[in-house]
Amino acid sequence: MVDIGLYFASDDSLVSEVPLLDNAIKFPLRLDLEQQDEVRLYFLAEPGVLVKGVSISPEGSTQTKWALALDDGGDPGEYEDWGDALSVGDVDAVDKVYMWAKARATSDEDLANDVSVVLVVNGEAHKQE
Repeated sequence: MVDIGLYFASDDSLVSEVPLLDNAIKFPLRLDLEQQDEVRLYFLAEPGVLVKGVSISPEGSTQTKWALALDDGGDPGEYEDWGDALSVGDVDAVDKVYMWAKARATSDEDLANDVSVVLVVNGEAHKQE
């Protein structure tokens, strides 16, 4: 049962859920240039639901290549340390809660289409009246 969705801020499309990859967060990065890229996202709960204490964390074999931050007026706020979870707070069905995700490539890794990391969202869903 899904009570909360994660969306791309650029086009309001829902980010794919595991195991689907049809609208996943993708960062084509060059290892030799140690590139980084970021994307603005937002949360919304399903109608009639309040999700309390929402957190999101990168999980997988290369999770330390991902960092998360709350939004600060359309720009990333301070990013958490690489691989750490982000506390988002409460999410309802009306007010979008924006955040940022970024990934990095490092020259010491092998060339790969890495699909090992998923963003795991946790929170406690409550029916609103």
